[in-house]
Amino acid sequence: MIESCYGCDQRRATCELTDHLCNEKCNQSKACKYHKHIAFVSCLEITDNRNRTASEVRHYFDKYGGNMGATGCVSWSFDKKGVIVINDEDQELEEDKVMEDALEAGAADFAPDEGVYTVYTDPDDVASVAEALTNDGYELLSAQAEMVPQNTIKLTDEGDIKNLQKMLDMFEDNDDVQNVWHNWEE
Repeated sequence: MIESCYGCDQRRATCELTDHLCNEKCNQSKACKYHKHIAFVSCLEITDNRNRTASEVRHYFDKYGGNMGATGCVSWSFDKKGVIVINDEDQELEEDKVMEDALEAGAADFAPDEGVYTVYTDPDDVASVAEALTNDGYELLSAQAEMVPQNTIKLTDEGDIKNLQKMLDMFEDNDDVQNVWHNWEE
């Protein structure tokens, strides 16, 4: 199970100890950008050299047909939520029972999907809801705070899809980019 703290991407057990070190040693910024055709991309960067990282991220957007906006320019289209993913790969879990247990644990919302159930909580309640679900015997694939898009967009042009996927891969490979959220419906 992945259990991380929003912002410093450290294990929850060490997050409180490292959070102040991370803020002192690194330039932490939430740089928000957008790609053409209204596909928004939001990045959380933790770096020891803000200029280098901003330059690299700007290069990715320029290379793959996007534009880099000011910090926070697309944050209005995302909500910070706790997201817990319950494994149901074998499809043995009963949806009503999972929903009941999640709501009793303090979940705000629940969504069944193919092979998993996604439980949404207040970002501050992720740990307590995840612990309650684990105690109920559920296998959690992840439990963390995320930026969840308010709306999603489906790209139809093959070139745009290819460029956006390449750009997201570049962010994934960059050690200074900790998290990337987007509203692209893949």
